[in-house]
Amino acid sequence: MFVNGESQDQNTPPLAQNGQDSQQPQPQSVPPTEEPDAVLMQEEARLSIMQEDFEKATTNIQNEFEELITKNPSQVFSPEELEVIEIGRNPAEKFKLFSDKLEDFRKEQLGIKKAQIDKFSVELEEKRIGSKLNSLEARWKKANPNIDPNDFNDYLQNDMTGRQKATLKDEAGEDMYKFLELATAKYIEEKGQEQDGEKLPPNLSSGSGTPQLEQSKMAQEEYLRRIGGKR
Repeated sequence: MFVNGESQDQNTPPLAQNGQDSQQPQPQSVPPTEEPDAVLMQEEARLSIMQEDFEKATTNIQNEFEELITKNPSQVFSPEELEVIEIGRNPAEKFKLFSDKLEDFRKEQLGIKKAQIDKFSVELEEKRIGSKLNSLEARWKKANPNIDPNDFNDYLQNDMTGRQKATLKDEAGEDMYKFLELATAKYIEEKGQEQDGEKLPPNLSSGSGTPQLEQSKMAQEEYLRRIGGKR
């Protein structure tokens, strides 16, 4: 929503213009919709499995290392190192050799898995943000059927100043839908919904019972970046 000045929903009713729509919009309360995203849920489960496997691998890594050097020590130690282990008389030197090889084994076995988990976590967080923004978009459109999303997007990106966006962001806090409500109220205040030369009343929910959508700081900043309001 509100990206590149294009609406993702072409069926959204435009602003009433030229007296073609004589019905005035009434303020309405639209609660947040949290319909589960099946694909997102599957990927959340996949991440949990990957993390569990990593924890198990971390716990068992020393046992795997000891099993490996028992069965095939030459796969881990060089001939010179094996000589130190077999005939060396310095316990500290042997302990350091084992410790260093164990650490190398740990990095080799767990490093790839950790990198895969980190990469997947970042991708999943981006999808979470996209899902939340899509939910906000649908909720906003339902609450404001008489406002053209294209025009509102243009207002956010071109008419509202960075200072104004920052002020609304501070007032809304972590609640991104509250930011949209405040921005919509300002849009109506400045531009109005005109019909036969008369401004129509704001189509916003002003009820104090509207549940607050809790969003991560990363999601909020990404949303403001997409509408050109990042501070």
